Amino acid sequence: MAVVLVGVGADTGNVEPVPQLLDGRRFEYIPIPEKSTTTGETRTFGSMPQQHGDGPLSELVEGIRPGSDGEWIRDEEAIQNYPVHYDPNFEALTYGEGGKDGNINAIVECLDAGDVLGFYTGLETDGRMHRYLFGYFMLADDPVVLDAETPAEARAAILQDHQANAHSKRFAGNGELYALDPDKPQGASRVVLVDGREPGGLLDRAVRLSGPVDRGNYYMKEAVAEVLDPNTTYLGGFKPPIRCELSASAFVEFVERHQ
Repeated sequence: MAVVLVGVGADTGNVEPVPQLLDGRRFEYIPIPEKSTTTGETRTFGSMPQQHGDGPLSELVEGIRPGSDGEWIRDEEAIQNYPVHYDPNFEALTYGEGGKDGNINAIVECLDAGDVLGFYTGLETDGRMHRYLFGYFMLADDPVVLDAETPAEARAAILQDHQANAHSKRFAGNGELYALDPDKPQGASRVVLVDGREPGGLLDRAVRLSGPVDRGNYYMKEAVAEVLDPNTTYLGGFKPPIRCELSASAFVEFVERHQ
């Protein structure tokens, strides 16, 4: 049994202003903007409701940048109508990784059905983007891997079986998995799809992972590291995958103690 944590969600590179920690450790899960030119995703920043506010997510966002080298979009109506990359999808409990081989390797090498995939992000706290666990789920099945050698017919069938996944929605929009480009910086040679089951979902209260900032980067708090037993306490800069040596039940107990 194992746990892997991956860093996801909006941050300084794709959304302004960045998401913040709210009173009582509440938060708004703001997905990144979809960077594929076409997608089957119907959710937009203007259609997704806030968890703790009265309006849509677009009311919290003044600018979005699809892709690390894209242009910033600041027009209010354009932001409202722009599709999100809703990944992880906490309603369907599904996640896809097609951007970084490091994350893919951690998921494929460490996780099987019954293990846990957790999600952490940066939330502005007193001027710092501290790292917080904000959701997780238990794997319903083993991860499914697609690569350049996967036959087109098999690829389409697999994605059809994972229609709620954000990468399947990209495929539905343009018929390609553009992320399969290992020559790009931080590119990936594979796409992995992970379906989950309860226990799990979007947390009510974010669980802080990072301690005092050291040399401009973020490291896991000692008390948290003692429980999670991670392969590294480094949390970025760029948010790396974290492989934790504890059981799924112990991880769930850790989360529930902080809700």
